[in-house]
Amino acid sequence: MELLAFWLSILGFTSLFGTFILSFIAQKRDPEEFRSQYLWYVAISWIWFALQFLGFIELTLLHNPQDAVIAVIGISRSILSVLITYRITALLISIDTGTVGRRQKLYGVLLSILVGILIIAVILVENGVVAYIVSLLVNGCFGGFFLIYWLKVRNREGDFRSERMSSFLVLSAIAYLMVGLYTVLFLFFPRFYRPVYDTLATALFILVWCVNDVAIYVREMSRQENPEREKESVDPLTMYGLTPREQEIARHVVTGLSYKEIADVLNISPRTVETHVYRVFKKCSVANKMELGGKLFQFRTNT
Repeated sequence: MELLAFWLSILGFTSLFGTFILSFIAQKRDPEEFRSQYLWYVAISWIWFALQFLGFIELTLLHNPQDAVIAVIGISRSILSVLITYRITALLISIDTGTVGRRQKLYGVLLSILVGILIIAVILVENGVVAYIVSLLVNGCFGGFFLIYWLKVRNREGDFRSERMSSFLVLSAIAYLMVGLYTVLFLFFPRFYRPVYDTLATALFILVWCVNDVAIYVREMSRQENPEREKESVDPLTMYGLTPREQEIARHVVTGLSYKEIADVLNISPRTVETHVYRVFKKCSVANKMELGGKLFQFRTNT
């Protein structure tokens, strides 16, 4: 089982790095707050998993594990867990609203501080039962947060954030809740626990996560690069390779809304709207709103 966990971890470690690269490309192509938060979440999770993998090697595969190395890994993972808490809060809010305000950032900071206090308490108490209870509490709460936000966004038609992140929210909710149940299991049956189970479970989740992310990325790319449909059923905006967010903003632009009004409707900053409009104009080879509206009207007339 140790050998299986080792190779699955290597595969998961590599896959998660690939997911980060794909997410970075998507963010460069179509900048969004939720993509930025997702990038941070993936990056910190990647480092956290790398440390878990190193701890697994130290405890399981080496003949003389060093207590100092294990302690450093444990402290580093604890710090990263606090950072992940903040990023989870910011990510969920950005998926829901499209932006993260000062008040929402404060919520993330306060929740991170609370998790940090719980981790310090576990370290000071040095009691395995307390550690299991804190793990159950934190992971159960995270799973609940992901589930609640999935329920909030899953029925939003035409909201590309919801479409893009819905399956990720479901997978994350299941993973965190399963970790909570896993903790309960070993709380009552501690003699069956082995460190390899942690690494194996994390590697399997990361592989499923990455496969889901690649599938979403491929679907997004195919929508943009293969607009071969019946002309009467084609949205003219897709003919110019606009991303879902750019299409959304272009529709508001041609209806005459100002940048500030569009920003208010979509819960994003006017600066972000300006960036998207610039990209829309460039892709559609127009210089202003009137030319954009004229080109789209001409397309509908010709089809």
